[in-house]
Amino acid sequence: MAKIRSTLDIVMEKTRDLSLSESDRADIRKKELEDRVRGWVQLFLDGKNSLDDMKERVDHETAAGLDVRSVLRREILGRVDPDADVSGLVAAMERVLGEDGSIVTRAVEDYRAELASGRESFMSAVRARLASRGVSGKAVVPNLNADDEWKGHVASMKDRLVAGLLASQGDAQR
Repeated sequence: MAKIRSTLDIVMEKTRDLSLSESDRADIRKKELEDRVRGWVQLFLDGKNSLDDMKERVDHETAAGLDVRSVLRREILGRVDPDADVSGLVAAMERVLGEDGSIVTRAVEDYRAELASGRESFMSAVRARLASRGVSGKAVVPNLNADDEWKGHVASMKDRLVAGLLASQGDAQR
C-alpha cells in the first residue's frame, strides 16, 4: 500500500537541495529590519511605547551591527503628513536619532504656507468656473475638497514634501 504524504512532506522533499544565496539572505534581513522599525514607529505613534523604548531598541539593534538608524530615519520621514501633527515624529528624530527635527518642521510650515496661497488662487478659479455656469453671488463658497484639480494639487504637494525630506535624508548620510 502506498504511503500517504502531506503537502508539507512533498514540498520539503522537492526543496531539500535548495538554499538561499547570500544576497537573498541580506535582502530578507533588510526586509525584517524594516518591518521591525515600522512596528516600533507605529507603536510609538499609537501611544503604546515611549521614545525611550524606541531608543533602547535602536541601541540594541545598532549593537548587533545593523544599520537601524538610516532605516528609522527613512521610516520617520516617510510618515510625515503635513496636514497632521508631526511633533511626535520630530521628537523621535531629535531624541532617538539625535538629529535636527527642525528640517521637518520647516518643510511642513513651507508646505502649509504654499497650500494657503494656492488655496486662494484655486478658490478664484472655481468661482470663475461657477460664474461661467451662471452661479455667482456673495453666498457662493466653493468647496475645494470636492474639486479634483485641487485634490490632485494637494496630493502632488504632499508627494513633493515627502520626496524632498527623503532626498535630504540621503544628503544627511553623506
